Formats: sequence, structure tokens, C-alpha cells
Amino acid sequence: MLSQEFFDDYAKGYYNNNPTAVAEHFFVPSVIMSNETKNVFTSIEAVAKKSKNL
Repeated sequence: MLSQEFFDDYAKGYYNNNPTAVAEHFFVPSVIMSNETKNVFTSIEAVAKKSKNL
């Protein structure tokens, strides 16, 4: 998959509120950070669960 396709596919999942599609773009373990927190995820399912709240 080319870079542009990757980001287009990610954006499609994000804007369609499809956390599973978003999570499929992550490698595990993954770190999702904000100004307040750092979360480490060891499964795609955990990333999908967190993605619901983004």
C-alpha cells in the first residue's frame, strides 16, 4: 500500500467512526500519546477500543 493510500484508508475509517478499520493501521505494541497520557497497547482489539473514544 502506498503512503497516500494508507492515510486515505485510515481517514476513511476515522471519519466513518469505524474503530476496527482505524486499529488495523497500527502495529503492536503501539503507543498513543496525548498531552496528559501515554497508553501502550499490545493488541489490535485494545487499540480499537481506545479508538472509539478519539
